Formats: sequence, structure tokens, C-alpha cells
Amino acid sequence: MTKIIIIIVSLLLVGGIAFLYLGETLQNNEPKEYFTQKEENLITVKMPISGIITPHHLVAKDLIEKLFAQIAKDNKKVVIDRIVLISPNHFHVSGGDLIVANKNIAQNVVIDMELANVLNKKEYVYINNDAFKEEHGIQGLIPFVDKYFPDVKVLPLMIEDGTSNDRIDELANYLASDEVKGNTLVVLSSDFSHDLTPDISGIHDRVAIDTIENFDLDKVHSLDTDCLSGLRLIMQFSKKQGYENFELLANSNSSEVYNNFFIGENTSYVTGRFKLGQKDQNQKRIANMLFGGDVMLDRTVRTAVHRLGVPYFTDKIHRIFWAQDINMVNIEGPITDNVSVSNVMMNDPNHFKFTFDKKQTKEFCNINRINTVSIGNNHILNFDKEGLEQTRKFLEENNIDYVGVPVEDVKNIVYKNINDRKVAFVAYNDFAPPSLEKTIELVERAKQNSDFTVVYPHWGQEYNKKMTKKQRDTAHLLVDAGADLIVGAHPHVIEPVEIYKNKVIFYSLGNFVFDQYFSNDVRERLLLNVMIDENDEMNFVLTPLWTNQFGQLELADITRREKILKEMSQNSIVSDEIREDIHNGRFNISNQ
Repeated sequence: MTKIIIIIVSLLLVGGIAFLYLGETLQNNEPKEYFTQKEENLITVKMPISGIITPHHLVAKDLIEKLFAQIAKDNKKVVIDRIVLISPNHFHVSGGDLIVANKNIAQNVVIDMELANVLNKKEYVYINNDAFKEEHGIQGLIPFVDKYFPDVKVLPLMIEDGTSNDRIDELANYLASDEVKGNTLVVLSSDFSHDLTPDISGIHDRVAIDTIENFDLDKVHSLDTDCLSGLRLIMQFSKKQGYENFELLANSNSSEVYNNFFIGENTSYVTGRFKLGQKDQNQKRIANMLFGGDVMLDRTVRTAVHRLGVPYFTDKIHRIFWAQDINMVNIEGPITDNVSVSNVMMNDPNHFKFTFDKKQTKEFCNINRINTVSIGNNHILNFDKEGLEQTRKFLEENNIDYVGVPVEDVKNIVYKNINDRKVAFVAYNDFAPPSLEKTIELVERAKQNSDFTVVYPHWGQEYNKKMTKKQRDTAHLLVDAGADLIVGAHPHVIEPVEIYKNKVIFYSLGNFVFDQYFSNDVRERLLLNVMIDENDEMNFVLTPLWTNQFGQLELADITRREKILKEMSQNSIVSDEIREDIHNGRFNISNQ
């Protein structure tokens, strides 16, 4: 604990010192080439670069400096009439969806008052000069703007979370229109992934970069970044003007800068520029999936919800669910209007008879962006056929895909289109139909009709930290039938990994949200990120979790993380190289 406090204090001190002395540092390191409107022979033509994405976290000041120097060089001989500097409204300063300044907010920076006043006529754009005094998304970049673009007018713009796409698109189209005379350089001040680990941040950044490169506006609001609306704005602005070639210049994070593995304190950085023209779109896009284990929202979890609220359980890890195409868990019981009967003594059979409240389940899935579930488990029929039908209706009404209906040939495969791939999901339930033989047929069918097949089985022996022979035999049959990935549930503890015929089998991820705290084994839990990259290589990130006695999840600290991954790697059936990678929390499997 002392070590963590020292690291955090060091980060704050270093970040603060970087901010205090940034102006002096920039003054003492004059660039060899920088932009100035006083340059002779400037020409009024389209700029090579229309926009840039830059961090504002001054831990990344070297990345920011390099980016601004590059853009000043790119646009050296071109007239730039203004810079629109976009920041998130970090402190939710009141005023409106979009806030601009029409007076100087910093020394040596000239505000584009004319544009600010024109925008203020729009019902959703407000002038609030005081709002920019403490906004580090703006103030942190002013010294770089002053150094590299000293004679260019600036329009500072803060965007509130949740601003509608219609308003963002209207503003982007206006800034790109002939009504705004001259050349506009848009600068998006935005850090990316927060509060996770470097490994997860890396996956989230890959998804963000893929989304930007492909101008996938529909996916922007699922990303892990500071300023989602600002990202949409710069993409729309660039697209409207024909700058559809996004070039990534750097991707890093605070753990990399400080050469330390920060858990929960990591911030990632993406820098890049929007160039004139279009990028080659022939490259495959990536697909990103997150899997969790058993979810049980009845019994003492339901009791805790009444006191603490649904968000409490995943509040400390909620950003991990961002940026995924698929978030999938096992829903360990029916979702019905029935009254809960499970809060009784363990020797009462009703203690294991579950039903989940519809309103609470809907909120849980919304908060955690759960869009796919397995209901193939030993509790789905706790309230008989009527409970099953209520569950199916609930999931369909809330646009949540599901597999695992314990009836032959009823919703046993679901297909999801993820960017350039068709992914099939099949459930196997060792405690109810369909049979293993029938499930093998389903996997064979799924394989024929998809690019990638995931099997989510409910199997094994509860509280056994090693897979059984029956699990292994079943897994091998499923892989032989065409499964590309198997992610198991039911044992309530984390079990090892096996690689069989170059396919990966996770025998159990343990619980996810579940009211079991009687041992460390059941309180240790695992989330699994799976990214299929542009070369069809599978990239796995293992994220150990820990739950307190009231069910709240958090990222496992460095000691517990080491213990969980070491034990997992030692018991896994893999090569020595992969074993070491599992110990480090990530590994790759080629498609060869």
C-alpha cells in the first residue's frame, strides 16, 4: 500500500512540475522549424493536415511537443487562419453543451472572437470565458500552440459529455463549410484509456485507432477516451473536407513513460494527424471481445443492490467494458417478475433457487454494456418454463443476444457481425439439453457459417481449481468440431488454460458478480479480453479481479495479480513460452 501511495504522489508531483515549468522548457528549446504567419511566400491553398489528436496529460509532453513540431512543419508554407482547440469539459462547468471563449484566456494567445460570436448564435453554443481558466485540456496545450503557431488565432471549445450527435455533426459541417473563410486546423485535446492496466489500455487503444482510421462514426461513442463528442467532431470535420487519411504517429501510456506497471492509475495517449486524401481500406478490421464468468443478481446481491445500488459492483472497473464489440457473461438464473425466495439458510433448497429483478438486470447490463449472454446453466429453469420464457422476452426486448436455451434447436447459436467478421456463439450446458452430441452438431454448423466460432460451456466441478478429465475430453471434441475458442463457466473458481490444436480453452474464468466470499479462491475472478487482429491472430489479455465482502470488484493489486497468474500458468497445458506469457497476463496465438 505504501508503495502505491509513493507512486501516485510521484505521478502528481512530476505532472505538476511538468506543468509549472512547461513554458520555460518550451522557451529554452526553440524548434528548428516552426510555423508563423510572418513567413514569406505563404500560399492560400488547402492544408496538408486538417486536424490532429493530442494528449493533454503533461506526463506525455514529449509526445505533444513532437506532434506540434511535425504539424507546424507539415503546414509550414500554408496560410492557417485559425486553430479550433477542442477539450472535454472535465469539471462539467455549466453553460451548455458547447462552451467557447470570445476573450483572451492566456497570455500571447489571440482568440478568434468573430467565430466565437457567430457560434454563440447557435442555441447549444455558449460563451463562458471563466470556464477556461482551470480547464487543463485547454491550458495544458496553450504553450505548444503559442510556440509552434504564434500568430494564429485560436478558438477554445469545451464539449460536455453526452452532447447529441446531431449537434456535433451540425457544428462540424459548419466549420468545414465555405461560411467559415480560410483554413481551419482542428486540434483535439484528449487522453485515451484511463483507470485500467497497460495491457487493457493497449487493446482499447487498438480499437480506437481502428475506429478512427476507418471513420466508423457509429462506433465512436463506445470507445475509451476523454472526449467522445470531440472525436466525432474532428472526424466529421476531416471527412467533410476530404482529409480521410488518419496517420497514427504514436501510442503510449503513463506506465511506459515511467517504466512501471500501473494498475488502475494508467493513462494512455494517442497522437495522429488527418491528412488530405483517403487511406487504403483493404486491410481487415479488428474484432474485440470481453468475457466474464458467472453473474448472480439474487440472494445477498439483490439485498446489497437495495442499499448500495446496481453501479456499486463494477464501479471501480467499469471502463474495462468500454471499446468492446462483445461483452459476454453467464446469467446464472432466470429474469422474471417472481418474488425472490433465495434469502434463506443454505440447508433450505430455495437458497439455490434464483430469479433476477428485471429493472436491476437491465441497469446492470446497460452500465456494463453487456450485449451477449449465455443462459445455458443449471439455474435457468429455477422458475420452470415460465421463468425461461420471461427471461427470453426480457433479453429480446432489451436487445441482448443470448444462447443456451435448454431446448433442442431453439436459439442455440447466435451470429454477430463484427466489422469484417461473422462470429458464431454456441452454448454447451452439461446439466440440460441440448446434449453434447447435439452441441457438436451445432458447432459444426456454426463453423460452416462463420469466420470464428466461440463455445461458452457450463461444466466442471464446483470449487475445483483444476479441470476434470470430462471437461478436457469435451473440450477436445468441441475443438475437433470447429470451436476456435472455448470460455468456460460454473466451477466458481479460476481454472487453467489449455491450447489444443492451436485453439485456446479457458476452462473457467470463475465468478464475475456473485455473492461468494467464503475463500480467496472464489473471491479471485478473471476477465478475458480477446482481440482478433487484422492478420486473424488472436490476442489475449488476462485481467485478475478481487471482490470485497460486499461484492464490489476491483483490479487485483500487483501481489494478488502475480499470485493468480502464476498459479494459472503453472497448471496450464501450454508451451513454456505461452506459460511465461500467461504469467505476464497476455499472449498471442497465430492463425497458422
